[in-house]
Amino acid sequence: MSRQRALDAIHLRPTDRIPRVECLQHPEFERALTGIDPYQHPQQARLALLDRLDLDINFAGIPATDDPIDDPFADGATSKTLADGRHVVRWGATTTSHWDWGSDFATLEQVLAYDPLGEMPAGSVEELAVRYQASLDRQRALAGDRHLVMGGTYLTLFMWPLMTFGWELFLEAAAAEPERFKEILNGFARVSERTMAAWARTDVEVVSCHDDICMTRGSIFSPAWLEEMIYPHYTRFWRLLHDAGKKVLFISDGCVNPVADAVFTCGADGLFAEPHTDLVPIIARYGGEKFFLGNVDSRVISYGTPAEIEAEVRRCVAMGQGAPGYFIGVTNEITYNAPTENVFTYFRCIEQYGGR
Repeated sequence: MSRQRALDAIHLRPTDRIPRVECLQHPEFERALTGIDPYQHPQQARLALLDRLDLDINFAGIPATDDPIDDPFADGATSKTLADGRHVVRWGATTTSHWDWGSDFATLEQVLAYDPLGEMPAGSVEELAVRYQASLDRQRALAGDRHLVMGGTYLTLFMWPLMTFGWELFLEAAAAEPERFKEILNGFARVSERTMAAWARTDVEVVSCHDDICMTRGSIFSPAWLEEMIYPHYTRFWRLLHDAGKKVLFISDGCVNPVADAVFTCGADGLFAEPHTDLVPIIARYGGEKFFLGNVDSRVISYGTPAEIEAEVRRCVAMGQGAPGYFIGVTNEITYNAPTENVFTYFRCIEQYGGR
């Protein structure tokens, strides 16, 4: 009943052990653990993996069918150039996507003339909610009680100009024309508000809101800029979800220590944190009222010794004892390049030390 364990932890109720969250992108480990070829039987392999690992949140999803999939790197390569000239690298059982951030924009004026409402998804809020509910129901039907299926958006607000204009023009526009850029952000916020309103009309329990407002050394923009440009929209978005009884999980790359207080003030109920974030002081302050995901360092799983992997698991377990809503897991993914035996060691350590 891992789905129930996840809900109990998110609502800060006692659990029999520290819950587990993972995004596994490691076909070789999947095959070694289950005995099923994830290329020949991708759905069967994923379901068997979930049964064996007893994950409570599974960010990798479950393949929609069990139809065989091609292995694009069966020749042992880890990168290739496609026929159209795009370069991709291996990512789990498939390849990376190719995002041409900002390729449609060459000048600052083009950015400032852009109308974000062109990104508005088709249909009414009610029709969008029907589509979200249908997608949710499909994953729930596959997962059963194995794990909690969440809703969410990758583009909460900050990611919109980043992925539309690219870093350079985004930063230039924000610095050179703050008032005009604020109106662009307001337009993107209208798009995201519609997404939140649609999720609010579904029966999803938790909505993840992703926005990479931080890098490894902290927030990208100043606290004053975030207070003016970003946080008021977060507050409005998350009030919509709270009014419908949903919990909000905030996800950002990097070190989120400088923004955690503000994000929680805006209404986030949970935080997904990379190892660049020191969760100890955040848990010391919010461990009794918020939930937390991740913080296991993927570099230790990929390159560490068994003793180092054990130490990393024990660090996170000790930290998580101060938070009934802590989920242990590797932040971001367990990738294909991690030695399979290291991944087995990691899960053995979680099984050994992950009690309450």
